[in-house]
Formats: sequence, structure tokens, C-alpha cells
Amino acid sequence: MTGRPRKVDRAALPRCLVPPPPEHYTPDEKRMWMRLARQVELVGTYDEGNETAFEQMVRVCTAAAAVDFLNADTAATKLLTTANSLLGRFGLTPADRSKVPAAPVGNAADEEFGS
Repeated sequence: MTGRPRKVDRAALPRCLVPPPPEHYTPDEKRMWMRLARQVELVGTYDEGNETAFEQMVRVCTAAAAVDFLNADTAATKLLTTANSLLGRFGLTPADRSKVPAAPVGNAADEEFGS
């Protein structure tokens, strides 16, 4: 096969649930894991192939959550920028959400009874 690979239609892929947080995570990291897991599941951007990126996002976002925005130094500012970039990759920022085609979220009861 030559040329550029075709774009994947994420809406056509089956939804993938985020696994539980790793046991070795701190309580703050576990809370952030659960918070971000709900969000990426709603947007439909998680799949098993990006678990490592998800883990990185959780760790960076946990560290960024502890930053004092008003008194942030250069390192803290870079951390916030990195967190925002990782959130964007999963379609969790307003600007990036429109770029990420997500699977429609349906109500299981609606599907079962045809409503």
C-alpha cells in the first residue's frame, strides 16, 4: 500500500471503556484518572492503544492541578502547557473537541425498547 493512510472513522469504532487506575497510583492520581476516564468515555476518544498516553495525561494533569496559576514559574507554565496539549489530544478542550469525531452516546434503555 502506498500513499497516505486513510483517516479512521472513530464514530464507527466500538466504544472502549477506560480500565481502573493502576494500583501504584497516588490517591490524587486515582481521582484524576477517574475524572478524565469519564470525560474521554463521553467524548469517545479512548481505546486500548492509547493507554500509555492516557497514563501520561493523568500524571501531568495531576501535577498541573497543584500549580498556583497566579504565581507559576517557567517550569509550572510548561507543565500547564503540556497538560493542555495532552487534554487536546483526547478532545477534552473546547478547541479540540470539534476536531474529534466521537461515537454517539445513546441510552441503553432507549436502544433496548426502540425509543
